[in-house]
Parts: sequence; structure tokens; C-alpha cells
Amino acid sequence: MPPARTETPTRTHLRWWFYFAMIGGLLAAYALGALQGEFQPAILTVSAGAAAGWVAWCLFSDRARGRLRCPRCGYDTSGNREADLTCPECGKTVRSKRGFQRTKRHWRRAVVGALPLLIGVGMWGHLMAKKHGWGRVLPDVVLAAIAPMDGKRLFHELEERLAEEKTGPVSEWIAQLRVRATLTPESKNWTDAAYLLPYGEMGRFQKQLIAGLSSTDPNVAEMAAGRLIETPLSNDARAALVQAATRGEKWVIEVAPEINLVEAAPALEQIVRSSESVYVRTMALGALVQLRPAPAGLAEAFLAAFNDPESRMRHGGAVMILQPECAVDTESPAALCGSFCQGLSEATPRASSISWARGNEGQTPASPCLGL
Repeated sequence: MPPARTETPTRTHLRWWFYFAMIGGLLAAYALGALQGEFQPAILTVSAGAAAGWVAWCLFSDRARGRLRCPRCGYDTSGNREADLTCPECGKTVRSKRGFQRTKRHWRRAVVGALPLLIGVGMWGHLMAKKHGWGRVLPDVVLAAIAPMDGKRLFHELEERLAEEKTGPVSEWIAQLRVRATLTPESKNWTDAAYLLPYGEMGRFQKQLIAGLSSTDPNVAEMAAGRLIETPLSNDARAALVQAATRGEKWVIEVAPEINLVEAAPALEQIVRSSESVYVRTMALGALVQLRPAPAGLAEAFLAAFNDPESRMRHGGAVMILQPECAVDTESPAALCGSFCQGLSEATPRASSISWARGNEGQTPASPCLGL
């Protein structure tokens, strides 16, 4: 009689159908929760782990352990002649004698176990896509490669991952390549791409950011200035900012105190005198007050503010000149003091002007104007 087929170690374990039923039950419970709108990651994790364990068991647990057997059907081939490399049961031929000592793979059982794993992963992906968008289920590298730089959902997903430092170096490298390609004058997505630039690494992108300062789109210019000041400014960058201030760009006024752009003082003084917006005029005066060393034309800028037709500008000047950081000359020309008294007859600024004059009593011609 031919030798009987060997009993494999898997016979001593749980039956595969029972294991599969357990996985199916877990997935059914998860599916029921999903239908009710409840996300239950614990059930999915357990079921996916069980399915993955089953697949690994089917493919790697049935080792030969020194026995000679057919890797396909498990027939005992220890009685074969040395040169006989064919299984007498199923006809499978191996390349060498060691082929009869290979681990037996239970592919059918593995496929049965992989089905619930795939179903569970698919259900998880569907729920995540439904709740957060399908970009949430994409790997970092894929997302960095395909996300459009136009502020859409995929871009926002990539933006969140980069901000939270959840991406790897490869994903960041791909994102930087795409950002560099998008930072061109003709790009419609310039601001979105500039937003993705890594913090503290603006030096590599200074040329693109300087070019953005001259854009006719105020959003692009403002974004370029905001990202540019995150790094030590080169002479070219400061010159570009001064040119923008000469053009009267509002965003330069906002960043000038942060980088102490004293070169832009003449342009800011001109804005105080001639800008059509009282808001911009007030901002320019505030920026001049914060520059160090104090610009030579600061007193003249205050004189223009005190004689401004808008009361809001006069109020703003009164408040700023009393600030501790204001370095205007206390022995200013009489024209400044006279305008300070005459132009600030409103209640609140008058009280402020009295405080200022009293603090400098005996040093400024403003005291007689205020009855001190």
C-alpha cells in the first residue's frame, strides 16, 4: 500500500471555518455600527488583526520540520528514490530534494481569510472618505504627489499633515518639489503653494518670494512678505520691500516694524501725508513710531497727523505720541506743539495732550497752549 498522507500540524488548531466565522462576526458588528453612523475603530482593528493573523497562519505555520512531503498535497515522499523528484500522488515535480521540505502554503484558506480583511479595510476607507474626504485614506507620498495646489480638499489634507509633522521625509521632499514648481509669476495657485513652504527654510525660496513681492495680486504680495520675514533678509529682499513701500503697499506697513525696515521710513512718512485711507495713514504712523533708531522725519509725520482732516487720525497721533516707545523729540518745533494743542480739541485727545505736556512741563511750548 502507498504511504498515507501525513497529518499536518494545522489539524490540531481551530477549524478554519470557525476562525472565519469569528472574523465575520466582528465585521458584521462593525458593519452594524457603521450603518448606524457610529465609527468603531476598536472592532475594526481586532477583526483586521484576526484576519491578518489567520492569513499568516495559513501561509507560514505548516512547516515540514525535517519531514519529506509534497509541498502541494502533503504526501509522504520519504520512500521516493534519491533521484525521484516527482510526487507519486499529485505529480508535482520539485527542483531538488529540499523542495520536499518546503513549508506548505494553504492558499485557499488564506484567500478565505483575506476576504474579510479586504472587506474591513474597504469599509474603513469608505467611512473615512465619507467623513473627512477620500484624501484622508491616501498614503502621504501619494497625497503629496497628486494634491492640487489650488486650495481644494486634497490640498487642505496635505496642509494639515505637513503642519502636524505627520509626513515622512520622502513626502516632504515631493511636496517641496511641487511647491518650487508652483512658485512662478504666472501661477494661479501661488499663495497656496507658498503656504506649504516649511517653516524656517525660506532661504532656499527667497528668489521666488522676492518675485512675489512685485505681484499685482495683493494676496500674493502679502503672502510673499509674510513668509519672507521668517528668515534673515538679504539685501535684495530688503530693497524689494522698500520698493513695495514706495508703491504704498499696505502689507509693507504691517511687516516693517517686525523687521525694523528703517530704509522704508521716507516712504512711510509719505504714506502718512498722502494716503487716501485713514486706516493706512494711521498704520504708517504706528510703524514709524516702532522703528529704531527713530526716523528723522518722525516729528513732521506727527505734525501731519495732528493737522489731518480726519479726527481718527488726530486721535491716533495723540495716543501714539504718549506711548513709552515713541521717540519723538520732546523739544519739537513750536509748529508741532501748536498743532498738537489746536488740532486736538476733542475731549479724549485733549486729556491725552494735557498729560503729555504736563510730563514735559518747562521743556515744550505746548504748556501755554494748554493753560498749564
